Amino acid sequence: MADRKSRDIAKDSASNASIDSMGKEKSFRRLLTRFADKTSMVGVCYISNAKFWWAKLIWSFMLLVAIGVMSLHLWYVVDQYTDWPVQTKLSLGYETLRFPEVIICNTNVMHKGRFDRYDGAYELKKLIRDLQPENLVPDQFDANYDPYATKPPTVTTPTPLQNRRKRFVDQYENFNKSQYDKKGVPNPRDVKEKDDDDFDGKVDAQTEIDDLFTELYMDIEKDQRSRLGHNITDMLVSCTFNGRECTADMFHLHQTSDYGNCWSLRSEKFNVKTSGPSGGLSLVLFLEVTEYLKGITTGYGARIQIHEQRTHPSPAEEGLFIPASMETDIGLRMLTIERLGGLYGNCDNGDAFMKDYSLKYSRRACQQFCKISEIMEICKCFDQKSEEFARMKDNKLRPCRSQPEIECMVKIVKQFEAQSLSCTCENPCSEIHYTKSVSQRQWPADDYAMVLLQGVCEKDKAVCLSLRGDISDISKISNNFLKLNIYYEDLNYENITEVPEIELQQFLSDVGGAIGLWIGLSILSLCELVQLFVELCDYGIHKTVKERRQKKKKRRKERKTPGNGNDQSFENKNESLWPNMNFGYGHKSGRSDMRSFTPSRSGHDRYSADSQPGGDTMYDRPYKDDFNNQSLRW
Repeated sequence: MADRKSRDIAKDSASNASIDSMGKEKSFRRLLTRFADKTSMVGVCYISNAKFWWAKLIWSFMLLVAIGVMSLHLWYVVDQYTDWPVQTKLSLGYETLRFPEVIICNTNVMHKGRFDRYDGAYELKKLIRDLQPENLVPDQFDANYDPYATKPPTVTTPTPLQNRRKRFVDQYENFNKSQYDKKGVPNPRDVKEKDDDDFDGKVDAQTEIDDLFTELYMDIEKDQRSRLGHNITDMLVSCTFNGRECTADMFHLHQTSDYGNCWSLRSEKFNVKTSGPSGGLSLVLFLEVTEYLKGITTGYGARIQIHEQRTHPSPAEEGLFIPASMETDIGLRMLTIERLGGLYGNCDNGDAFMKDYSLKYSRRACQQFCKISEIMEICKCFDQKSEEFARMKDNKLRPCRSQPEIECMVKIVKQFEAQSLSCTCENPCSEIHYTKSVSQRQWPADDYAMVLLQGVCEKDKAVCLSLRGDISDISKISNNFLKLNIYYEDLNYENITEVPEIELQQFLSDVGGAIGLWIGLSILSLCELVQLFVELCDYGIHKTVKERRQKKKKRRKERKTPGNGNDQSFENKNESLWPNMNFGYGHKSGRSDMRSFTPSRSGHDRYSADSQPGGDTMYDRPYKDDFNNQSLRW
């Protein structure tokens, strides 16, 4: 019973699938005609209902042209959207701002008194001694020196060679550098690559001396260099942030090859709520100019850098000089940049960089680290200017010193400069820049210099006595001090943000506008197309299944009904079952003969020649009944 119900349900559903809403037999043509009559798509109904063939042709042509132009329009819209363009939006914000990190370096690399007591670096000591101005140009320190005493002035026309501008004096040109460099380390500036088209003028003598000093200085062990440099506890006279004291313990050491010990100040609690100097950082520094290396350090002051907290400092490349005996105000304005990543552009969120180096990502740091990593990997040494990073990666490597190492390092640097080697260093997805405005005044006043001197005397009596030796010249005391004020000019900040030029809503609007403009389709009209597609698929599936069923039914009927294909086999089977058997008694001819039986196509029995078709004899009925029963079983 359940099987019969399921067959009835399947039969009803099959019949419903072949009948449309008008009660007519479905066909592909009827489905398309009904769609053309009811759709809101412009032009289709006119094609279906036009009485003249030329009208159908015109409307068909117009519809095809509209579809073609619409396709081009949609291609342009999609292509424009998939380019993922961005636009820059500038906005202003106002909130409590985080104070940046400040790094301070004394322009003097080493403390003279500590270096004199250091046991080692004898070539460096000899170099410093020979470069002292009183040894380099002793005549200028002689009060009785007369430049015309030995060589009277003559008026001559200078030759082109004499017109060449020298760095300072001939003593630098004639300076013999080989006596200080016993290892014979080549200067990287003298190493040139083939096909190098850079300016190849002679290396300046002062530059060579500076390079030699840096090389000898970096040969000292790192921990020893930190002891030989200026200490923040000696330099810091006063430190306040937002009117509250900050101590030397809040500064962190950062060593460089150019300035020796540098000290960075940062704190997560340095939040600025008031603009102007009163809400910022104020520092008074004692520069210890009496401990400067004469002939090496050529000016008094400090080098500072203001940068985003937790980023890698580069005071030599990005810093500012702050002169001694001056008060310097640096007003800041913050600029934040937010970039889109992913499909809209390439930017680095800095997570991997922070994980590897515990520093916030910046493009400059990435490029520097990538370059030194390549040098370390290939040359098995590092550039002395990048020691801080090199020590992070491998504390056992040493600076490049031998000729092959220098040549290897210069080759890699040149390849980076020529961009034959490059690093994948994208812009950070989020970064902060500070625009600076600098103003200065003479500081301190003569009487206030004595107040500052008293503060030094309370910390170090030996230094106090040294300074008081020049108490008649207040400028010498003032040259030991500088004041630095860093603050936000305004708590308003600029925010540059990248946003998609084409939002998803705009893209969908453009697509809908293009489709509606050319063929008049809307979202509901697209649903009509979807419905047409579903109906065509449903009818196609129904028709395919129906044809298969009909074929299957036809084959089953052919197997049930005796026909051409089964006659011979049936006769052969009977003949094999009843060979040479006679079912009749006598014949007119007086001979006994077997009556043969063959099912006819018309459904009745076919007998021998003297029998009537369709007639049954007493011998035929049992066999015919048996044949009919056998047919039912089939």
